[in-house]
Amino acid sequence: MAKENFDPHIPESKEEAIDAIEYILQEAENNSGEIKRRIISRATERQINDLKGDGILIDEKWVHSIETSAILHARRMHGNEKSERNKGQIVITDDDFKKIPDILENYDRISKSETPSRSSKNSVIKYEREYEDGTIYYVEEKRDGRKSLAFQTMYKKN
Repeated sequence: MAKENFDPHIPESKEEAIDAIEYILQEAENNSGEIKRRIISRATERQINDLKGDGILIDEKWVHSIETSAILHARRMHGNEKSERNKGQIVITDDDFKKIPDILENYDRISKSETPSRSSKNSVIKYEREYEDGTIYYVEEKRDGRKSLAFQTMYKKN
């Protein structure tokens, strides 16, 4: 099993959150085999209230996190132009990953997936945010032990 590298700092600004994402993107590119994780932000009051309606109970102690392994997964599954076009989707880029703080703050829709995470059976949350170049679907897994909503994948459609 890969060793994990975790920085517990919680970004206090959008710029700090993007810095954390850029760090994880770079570390995923280097792909040393070590899982690196960073916190993006705290759960917001809006998220807490919106998720309560779907039966997902979190509070202000919960955070959003991102790991190198999830970036590698998203790039592998949604980073190829031809395969995404065949699925009616648009390739995900590093610029799309840098939109994560905006997606979390300004989502158009949020919902609990009917299907739990395959490996952990944890609840899965999907955010949707429309942009000029398509709608981004940002997916997180609820990790109770860490009080973390962890990035799982993201994809983009016309």
